[in-house]
Amino acid sequence: LGTASLKAVDMDILPEYSPWLSSVFVHPEHRGLGIAKTLAEEIEKIAKKMGYQKLYLFNPISHGIFESLGWMVLKTIPVAGKEVAILVKDI
Repeated sequence: LGTASLKAVDMDILPEYSPWLSSVFVHPEHRGLGIAKTLAEEIEKIAKKMGYQKLYLFNPISHGIFESLGWMVLKTIPVAGKEVAILVKDI
């Protein structure tokens, strides 16, 4: 139905931030069912269990989805000519 990853580094230009929630994808036929939220929550649990206190992600598509899940925009940066939001969440 979908996938998500926990990565030590997801943006080489921001090595000071780690770890990252990355590659969140839900098959189009299954979107709108809360699957992405569940995947993100599982990655948060894994990162917390590993001893991390914060988790990062970047989102080039929209800025509202992850904020509704408790993420905060840390900053925006240009990447390949587009604005990308860097988000952080205390876990």
